[in-house]
Amino acid sequence: MANAILSFSTLAAILAASSTALALDPPSSTSKQADGAASNTSETPAWEKAPTERRGGFSVGVLFGGAVGNIAGYPADLEKRGKAAFRTDMGAALGGSGTLWLGGALTDWLVFGVGGGGGSFTGNGVTLQGFTFIFHTEAFPLYWRGGVWRELGIAFDTGAGSFTGELSEKPQGAKVAPVIESGAASRVGFSLFYDGLRLWKVSAGPYVGFDYTWSATLSQPLVTLGIRTALYTKAKTK
Repeated sequence: MANAILSFSTLAAILAASSTALALDPPSSTSKQADGAASNTSETPAWEKAPTERRGGFSVGVLFGGAVGNIAGYPADLEKRGKAAFRTDMGAALGGSGTLWLGGALTDWLVFGVGGGGGSFTGNGVTLQGFTFIFHTEAFPLYWRGGVWRELGIAFDTGAGSFTGELSEKPQGAKVAPVIESGAASRVGFSLFYDGLRLWKVSAGPYVGFDYTWSATLSQPLVTLGIRTALYTKAKTK
């Protein structure tokens, strides 16, 4: 009997102590704190918390080089458009092009920007010149492999602009109408580049690409080769 009373008293004491502890630290409070911490963690994108190793912050890029392509087109005049007699074929036209873009590196392996580019090309006695506005994207899909793979990038450009082709040699003082007028033309470009030549926060390297600008009166496919350089304001200095 005495043992039963003693056991009952001990059990009652344990239950009383447990009730006191729960009252001082309610489970709901602990749960809310955990949920809040989890919520704060999930609200911050992983790429914002990742430390910058190679690229980051505001970015500026410049590309310049040579190009070759079989360019052809017509005047903008509706009576001449699409007619063989007014078609100008520049053959294997040679020239140069350049692009400037401003943007930001969201991560070490993804860069966005906007900018503009222009070029001048000559072939079969015709010189074609023009300018386009672009949206610029760069990705480094093999960055995770480390080493030189972190410096190999892919660039993609889309945009619009206008080009005009005129006779390279015109009679002195004569007014000669353009032989090619693109009007509003679309542009798309793709290139592969190396970004591993570094000085301070600036990176540079060669690129090779394909660029195509077209409209109802212009076909301008180009193979390009040149130098690309970029500044990343939050990049670690080498």
